[in-house]
Amino acid sequence: MISQLCPTCNYQYQPAPSKRIKTCPNCAHVEKFGETIFEKKWREHVEKQKAKPPKSYVIPNRSAKGKKREAEIQAAKSKLKSESRDGAFTECDGCGKHFKRVDGSHKVPVSQSGKLAAVPENIRLLCRGCHTVWENGTVPELIKLRCFLEDMEYLAVYDWKRFFRLYCRVVAYSIIIYSKPVEAVLESLTEIYNEKAAQ
Repeated sequence: MISQLCPTCNYQYQPAPSKRIKTCPNCAHVEKFGETIFEKKWREHVEKQKAKPPKSYVIPNRSAKGKKREAEIQAAKSKLKSESRDGAFTECDGCGKHFKRVDGSHKVPVSQSGKLAAVPENIRLLCRGCHTVWENGTVPELIKLRCFLEDMEYLAVYDWKRFFRLYCRVVAYSIIIYSKPVEAVLESLTEIYNEKAAQ
């Protein structure tokens, strides 16, 4: 059958076979229950969702070894922060500014070397902005970090793959865009690269 559009409520429906029923089912529903068919379906849907029990996300407990390593990492970070604290503030090794809160950033990521995770020499105190730059920053942002070259020397010894990846990024950037600061950093990185390659 051809569907019809109610001129009153714009509800599209199939007309009843009986000639006696001429009222739109949506209009009839409003007259009888005080709500449209859509409103009824939506109300039932909301009630059904509310009746469902809340989802419980169970976070698996860490192993004893994982808890111990996490405690060692936090202890190393806390000790480093307390030693570097000047009153209520701590200096960021990346930008040199002082902050009330700084992050304990790993030079060699914990995922790459669990043994170095709690080593103080592998932890750098950075503000949130510099921490983000160290993790995902562009080449111009990275070379502005005061600790960039020192950290690259550390990576050349303990994480050669990450050092080489960052070194290649600096080389590629210097080829595309000429910049004196980038060239100066690239010269220092090339010396570190050549010393490591000669070993």
